[in-house]
Amino acid sequence: MTALENRPGTEACPPPGLGIGRLLGRGCFDVVTAPGGLDREVRGVTIWDPAVPDAVEAGDVVLVPAPDLPPALVDQVLTAASDADAAAVVVKAPGDPATLRRRADRLGVTVLVAAAEVPWDDIATLARSLAPADRLSRAIGRPAVLDLYELAEAAAYLLEGPISITDEELRPLAFANLGHPVDQLRTSAILARRTPSDARTWLEDSGQWARLRSGRTPMRIDIPGAAPRALCPVVARDAIVGYICLAAGGAPHWEPDLDALADVAAAAAPFFSAPLRGVDADLLAADLLRSVLRGTASLSALAAELLPGPGQDSWCLIALGASGCGSGSPVGSANGTYEDDRQLAAYARLLRRGSAAAVLDGRVYLLTPHWGSEDVVALAERMRQRAGSLFSATFSACVSDALTGDVEIPGIRRSLDRAVDLLASQSRPRTALLAEVRPNTVLAELGEIVKGNPGLLDGVLDVLQTGSARDTDYLRTLRAYFDAGCDVSEAAKRLQIHRNTLRYRLHRIEALCEVDLSDPQQRFLVELHTRLLPIT
Repeated sequence: MTALENRPGTEACPPPGLGIGRLLGRGCFDVVTAPGGLDREVRGVTIWDPAVPDAVEAGDVVLVPAPDLPPALVDQVLTAASDADAAAVVVKAPGDPATLRRRADRLGVTVLVAAAEVPWDDIATLARSLAPADRLSRAIGRPAVLDLYELAEAAAYLLEGPISITDEELRPLAFANLGHPVDQLRTSAILARRTPSDARTWLEDSGQWARLRSGRTPMRIDIPGAAPRALCPVVARDAIVGYICLAAGGAPHWEPDLDALADVAAAAAPFFSAPLRGVDADLLAADLLRSVLRGTASLSALAAELLPGPGQDSWCLIALGASGCGSGSPVGSANGTYEDDRQLAAYARLLRRGSAAAVLDGRVYLLTPHWGSEDVVALAERMRQRAGSLFSATFSACVSDALTGDVEIPGIRRSLDRAVDLLASQSRPRTALLAEVRPNTVLAELGEIVKGNPGLLDGVLDVLQTGSARDTDYLRTLRAYFDAGCDVSEAAKRLQIHRNTLRYRLHRIEALCEVDLSDPQQRFLVELHTRLLPIT
């Protein structure tokens, strides 16, 4: 346990709940499979070496830099990760993703694929930052620190002194005071964006600069005329890329928390890597939402990212689709682009704080806090108009029931997808609650079953499927009769015929089809067939 974890008042803070999911930021990683979810705690990093399979430890992120893994090596890596209870295995360009997924699922191992352009050194830097970043997150009570300024503010709060994050030449990149006293050296450095020349000369002449350039651990520096400082190097690719600087502040007997300072430096390292710099909150949320929709991450993990802290326990999932959802969708690509995600997410946040948006399989999805059905329908309608403008298409939207706890999101997504397909096929696309269209989605699902088992519709209404004008009128009569709740007068009114004419048609249908519409079971069967016929 670090000194940071021992700080009074931090023990009651909720855990961030993301774990390995933090690697999904900026779209540098895709999830092959995550049978145990994405909230596994990360404790370390191991570079895979086939000669030392026992080197993998519990909670490790196992990096496998070998290209085009042969099946034997895949089994060896996954078995070692499973036996050690590793957090995840990271590969690049797997030759056979389907086989890799099946074997990983069998062994219960999370597997991520890293983007080809991200160097392995940067992936290792990011993975090594997860454990210290989680300790910082728990201490400040929020699940993620998303940029250097947030990191500086968190460090200034936890370490009770002014914090500067600098580059390797001590030029300030981000800083935070939070009301702590500052000295002239700090003020001058921030205003000039570099260390004042007299302080830099003293560092070089005294040998402290050489110490800073060669060290890898926190050290104290006492520059004449300035408050004492503790500096910790930020290391990436085995090189010093920056420093975390903690000034004495107002503490009379100042002793810096060096363990916590080292955690801040480790958490800062990924921000100095070009492919990983500046994790975008909207893109991170979009990646997590896609994982939740696929069933590889939990709703609670995403909820903690969107609205940290207690208080929001009810959510709503909204699906939006245009004519031709799926492979023929007007959405730019199956999973959209980063710019699509960013624009949709930014608009969603404007409409409702704590919302996330993402494109997946040609549809747009929005997760938002649930504050009442009318409210979320209005939000979905505005999001429908925005998606239509962004993709130059006409969208329909369907709104789920209120979601609480870790509900099974992929099943809800399937119901929403089916509802959106039905809404998009109508002449006037619209926004609807899933509860409103659930009967139609059930019929649609039954229709899909009937397509695979056409014999289920044999018999009852066969004689009315000739396509003749008379039979078409009879089918239309049955639909109107059932739509009117079997009220003859109401059905006749809808058909604009006399009720005696309607009664005559019903008697003729009973005679032709050899059914008795006064019998509840026979009437149900006829109604079911009547409603399924247009679907099939």
